[in-house]
Amino acid sequence: MLLCRLRLRRRALRLPLGLLTLMLVLLLAVQRLARAVYRPQRHVMQISMPIPWPVAQARMRERREEVPPVGYFTVPPDLDRRRRWLCYTLIGNAGHDAAMLRAVAERLRRGRTQPAERADLCIRFAAGARYASLVAALDLMPQLNQSKYALDLYRPEPVLYVFVTPFRPWW
Repeated sequence: MLLCRLRLRRRALRLPLGLLTLMLVLLLAVQRLARAVYRPQRHVMQISMPIPWPVAQARMRERREEVPPVGYFTVPPDLDRRRRWLCYTLIGNAGHDAAMLRAVAERLRRGRTQPAERADLCIRFAAGARYASLVAALDLMPQLNQSKYALDLYRPEPVLYVFVTPFRPWW
């Protein structure tokens, strides 16, 4: 008889299935709200782009009579010969590009602590380089408190010039 009673007696369900699904829906809603409310902090970078040297010369000839004279931000075509550069090339391979950017960061850090290691840097972007490499190189400059750099997009292969040493003509 005791055996029959145990079979007939049912236990009450402690967690109803409807409550379980409601908790799951609530969890998904909280996750979606958390992404909307707590967005990661994003940064905006303002870059002054140089204009081509012939365009700058033409504009200066047109506006000679204006006072005060307008100064244009441009990269001279013979900049490669005016300074001594340490060149790094980004080719589009993620591992190679990351190693090159680490080498650039290390060179800039060493240049701060050891004046003998100070050198101007030239970062070239080969034809296969990705846009992410350009953004990473530009993002590296504010991280290292580097304020003097110029991006020249008017060459067949874009170049980022990082000016570390003051300009002293050596000719």
